[in-house]
Amino acid sequence: MSYYNIEKNAVYMSHGNYRKILVDELKVSDYSGFYISGSNGQPSKERIKHEALVYDFLLDKFKTDFEGFRKNYLDFELVESEARDNIWDLLYDYCIYYGHSLLIDLRDEHKQMIDDLNGDTSIYLPMGNTFVIAASLQKNRFKIRNILKSFPKTNILINANKIIKIDGRLEHFQVSFENGSSIKFFNGISIRPY
Repeated sequence: MSYYNIEKNAVYMSHGNYRKILVDELKVSDYSGFYISGSNGQPSKERIKHEALVYDFLLDKFKTDFEGFRKNYLDFELVESEARDNIWDLLYDYCIYYGHSLLIDLRDEHKQMIDDLNGDTSIYLPMGNTFVIAASLQKNRFKIRNILKSFPKTNILINANKIIKIDGRLEHFQVSFENGSSIKFFNGISIRPY
């Protein structure tokens, strides 16, 4: 899922907030089509419809109750399993938002197939529980043609099983781990060792 741009505010939509908006606020009875792609790999019609409904809902909240919009949708605090389930999508959106990072699956094809068969890959963690965010914090943003070329970068190993909390907003957030270490993500990355 990609973030929503609401009047120049980048809104990361956690799985819980997405469900809350569709089911509780908009009374959509079935939102299971969100994760289904069409035969051409494009988002399903249901997903496109749901994303438009969520966008309209967020825009209305922004215009009618900015403080509630900020508190409930722009800022987030995810803990325990909710943090672990959202880390991949959040970092994916972060990579798109700033354009200087990308996510790398550490598994070879054989390991990916085994993980899929064992149920170790989920819709929340498509690269498995452990993956890398490769950050090139230079002024040149990633371009599709340059992604596979070598570039100065920092690789940061993310183990979703060790995450206990994520808080902030898409422009700047902190990921906290069981051992007391944390990583701050903004238009740069700061690592605080334990």
